Amino acid sequence: MRLGLVVGVLLAWVATGPVHARMAPEIYAKARETAPNVIVLEVSAVEAPAHPPEHCRVQGKVVTVERGSAYTVGDAVDLQVPCTSKGAPLLVGGTIWQDISALKAARRGRAYLDTAGTIVQSQYQLLP
Repeated sequence: MRLGLVVGVLLAWVATGPVHARMAPEIYAKARETAPNVIVLEVSAVEAPAHPPEHCRVQGKVVTVERGSAYTVGDAVDLQVPCTSKGAPLLVGGTIWQDISALKAARRGRAYLDTAGTIVQSQYQLLP
């Protein structure tokens, strides 16, 4: 009986609209602090997905290496950045979704990358 009540409440909560869940801010801060590679890139192209939320393809050139040795200034980069648009459903989880319009408008970005070149814990910052 009690399990049925809990399930019913959860289903009603989910059915009332999009659910947004994030992790504690400390988790994102730790991801930024421990990312082996941190770069600033000059964005040359942003390719949005057909059906957000998904990942945008962000291409550009490294203009600053803030941490790590995997990248050098001038390197071409091709990143997958979580993105969405207004009105698109958001998925439950710890992903930080960048607005596609803002992503396309940003001339630069800061990416916190693992050793494989993947963004860690959605840590991509839009820069002017």
